[in-house]
Amino acid sequence: MGCAASNGTNFNEEEFFQSLPSESSLEVLETTRNSGVFKQRLELLKSITTDISNKTARDLTNIPKKSILIICETLNPKTQTDAVCSVNDSILTAKCAEAFGFSTFTLINPQITTMLTAIRIFLSKVTDNLMIFYNGFHKASSENPNKSFLTSADQLIQMKIFIESFHAYKLPSSNVSFFVDVDHTDIGQITVPNNLPPKCAIFTPTSKAFLSYFIWKALKVNKSISIKDLIDTINQQLEPLGGKIQDLCGSDINRESPFINS
Repeated sequence: MGCAASNGTNFNEEEFFQSLPSESSLEVLETTRNSGVFKQRLELLKSITTDISNKTARDLTNIPKKSILIICETLNPKTQTDAVCSVNDSILTAKCAEAFGFSTFTLINPQITTMLTAIRIFLSKVTDNLMIFYNGFHKASSENPNKSFLTSADQLIQMKIFIESFHAYKLPSSNVSFFVDVDHTDIGQITVPNNLPPKCAIFTPTSKAFLSYFIWKALKVNKSISIKDLIDTINQQLEPLGGKIQDLCGSDINRESPFINS
């Protein structure tokens, strides 16, 4: 995530939205993202969401029809500051999603089996709107530097594994959005297979980015923003950083429709 050193101040969500994504304000934005003490920030995240890190499938029987699953990975950062950034991005996402009427759930540093089980359960139970946010890190393949993987507590994960879960477990009625907000300072980019099921979309940045921030800032300005306008707005902010958002939408998705359905 490429953050500067932590200054120990409190993280403030409103300061996020007041910080303009210009060259002069990026330093302020980075300072805000990496602020706070890691353990305290992690406890705050747990307190404002339903932490399912230690839950079993039997505990997850009633999941609301409009839910967000936030996967917060902090075990594979380049620096401890990057771990704080991952937590703060998750806090921002949780608070903003709740304001849009989403029930918020978190998985903190799950092993791959736990992560995929949770995704399977949410895909098979959420009937209307499901967001999945991965806030963490990626690693390039030692065998193929043009491929990269998301990290979990115990294994690396290829994107095709998530796509297979979407095909196997997603309900026909649900709209699913999967956001991958990772550190892209290593070689390699995330490869997303082009075979999504209907009513499903995946978004990843191609460079170091503030994806969570830009998404929620755009939605705060316009709650009814279309998928196309959301992507265009985010790309306007990412281009000065040398990147853009990769978006892959199912063939049935109308990009002119609101990103968040009521």
